[in-house]
Amino acid sequence: MKKVTLTSTSFIRHDFSVDNLLENLHTVLAKNADEKTRVDRIVVVNEYSVNNIRNEVALKNKVENALEECIFYQKKFEEYGQENSLNILKQHIDPFQFQVHWEEGWKCTAAFLDDAIDYMETSSVSQLGLTNDYIEDKDRLGDIENFRRISVQHLKQLPEFEDINLSEFLDESRWNVLLSRLQRFRGNLWPLYSLRPCVNRVSFTQNLPAFNTHEKLWPVLFELLYAFSWVNEGGSRACLIPHVSEYSDNYKSTWRGKKSSGQKPFI
Repeated sequence: MKKVTLTSTSFIRHDFSVDNLLENLHTVLAKNADEKTRVDRIVVVNEYSVNNIRNEVALKNKVENALEECIFYQKKFEEYGQENSLNILKQHIDPFQFQVHWEEGWKCTAAFLDDAIDYMETSSVSQLGLTNDYIEDKDRLGDIENFRRISVQHLKQLPEFEDINLSEFLDESRWNVLLSRLQRFRGNLWPLYSLRPCVNRVSFTQNLPAFNTHEKLWPVLFELLYAFSWVNEGGSRACLIPHVSEYSDNYKSTWRGKKSSGQKPFI
């Protein structure tokens, strides 16, 4: 079994957005060039564009030629939406032990592969975060210089949602309540947020249900539903300290999608 795959979902509609993607993925490869751990394959899943102003063959060739061992998957109309992108990625990560997920808007700031994979191989955590989110006791840990430390966070429950059941995810009249609770919870321990760089244990991820593709759960609540499954299966999360990723200053999001009128994104 191969060890590491680097994955990303993107929404490329213009030349500058493909350049953003390539530039930021290259920071991961460049910063880790001297690491013993190597990326065995890169998978990029690109969003379907309603206006479709790109030459898709040329786009695929440009990305795959720029990134060694890369698969560029161009989505079709019926695969529109981030939930479908994440399900497509689940189909591509099966041969690997670990998935380094890295969205197009993030840049890598330091080498991490050896430390991250070593920790994943010697622990049982499901996901290792690579951003500065979700770190316990930030002030105390911030005083530690030149020392990499792992802060393990075990997620036992989602107390803010104990009284919520699946039927409410499909009840449009309940969306505001669910979103309000999600916004309060999101700053604490969030087991999976698809736009945050992280390392996932593939054996754990592949045992979870697929992301629900019901259009009324998009673009946020489908992730909350997935989080219920994540926690119920015993998922645990740790953070790599110091963090190794930052949101790119020159990144220009091209997301303008809309699938239903009832739910507005907050990112």
